[in-house]
Amino acid sequence: MGGSAEYSLNIPNDIGERFSRLHTLDLSNFGLTGLPESIGKLKHLRCLQLRGTKIRWLPKSMCYLYNLQTLGLRDCYDLRGFPSKINDLSKLRHIDLAMTRNPSHSVCRLRCMPQGMGSLTDLQTLSRFVISQRRPHNFYKADITELASLNNLHGQLIISKLHLVKDAEEASQACLASKKFLQKLELSWGDNGRPSKQFLPKLELSWGDNGRQPELDFGEPKSTKQHQRAYVRLCWHGMPYLARFSRLHKSSLCVPL
Repeated sequence: MGGSAEYSLNIPNDIGERFSRLHTLDLSNFGLTGLPESIGKLKHLRCLQLRGTKIRWLPKSMCYLYNLQTLGLRDCYDLRGFPSKINDLSKLRHIDLAMTRNPSHSVCRLRCMPQGMGSLTDLQTLSRFVISQRRPHNFYKADITELASLNNLHGQLIISKLHLVKDAEEASQACLASKKFLQKLELSWGDNGRPSKQFLPKLELSWGDNGRQPELDFGEPKSTKQHQRAYVRLCWHGMPYLARFSRLHKSSLCVPL
């Protein structure tokens, strides 16, 4: 199904018992803020669509949906995070986290990705990845190295909070050059999807082994103060040489300043 954000929807607490053979559940565009724990009993569920809802947290029991292949979270601006054991869903192919930048919901509130996300090597869609720092108390949070084995990703990938990457060695472990099916790569330094110049005073782009750097123009300047010519260097020891993206065009690289 699917509805309107103007209407709230009450999901029965026993949904897992009442609809145990369900394969597809579409709750898109309802004013939904949460799911009952019994959702984990939908053992045959293959597609869960929550597009445009107001959901903040996904229940831990979701990690029992072992047949889930598609998790639709497009325009879920209020989503804060994922269950820590989402990597148990080995059949996941698509996690849609694209945001259409609705003017009334301009900030994505996703704080981090769960540790172990990198084990979902059959993922073809992961439209957003939010970096966390390696710290002892961040045991369940993922850093950029989780991207290393996700080489089947297609379409668009947005990597945010790049200012939390520790150093060049850590950045190189993302192996972005091996993501040959990506068509658009967007990089963001800053919190909550708000890029900040304080993290990125200068950028240079290394377009190949010879170090030649093309000049990138980020559009017509609205004012001299707002627009700065940037030389972007995403070299961080191969993070990445963008020329190795067989499907990624120069115009598809977005570095918001």
